[in-house]
Amino acid sequence: MSTTSLKIGEGKISGYVSIFLALLSFLAVFCFKFPEVLTSPEFRAIYKGEDMEVLLASVIIASLFFAVLSFILSKKKAYALIGILVITTTILIGGFQVEARAVGYSKWHLGLDWLLLDLLLMSIIFIPIEMVWPKNKEQSRFHEEWRT
Repeated sequence: MSTTSLKIGEGKISGYVSIFLALLSFLAVFCFKFPEVLTSPEFRAIYKGEDMEVLLASVIIASLFFAVLSFILSKKKAYALIGILVITTTILIGGFQVEARAVGYSKWHLGLDWLLLDLLLMSIIFIPIEMVWPKNKEQSRFHEEWRT
């Protein structure tokens, strides 16, 4: 990421959002395909598979929306094209056709479902808060301190 500040209306932010959502969707499809090893049993007990199907479809559609928006707004189409490529791959591997199913027993699991939902929710909650009430008044959106 460059050190220049991102401005709303340039298409970069929507491109980043598209790529972020596309990657979340891509990994979520694998959670549906291999739930025994990629999802945590404790967390599966909390949510319904049907709700996760709706959430996945919504995130795919949102990613497509932001990719198209980035394509329209940005002079450089790279971010939009990356988002479209990843989300198209997600759709081709079964993004809209995933179905929740009974999950067998596995001795180990990764908890990828928790990671993906946590990333999505924390982004939805904290990015707008940071944009409305920044830590430092003179900082730019998506500033250097956000990098790990």
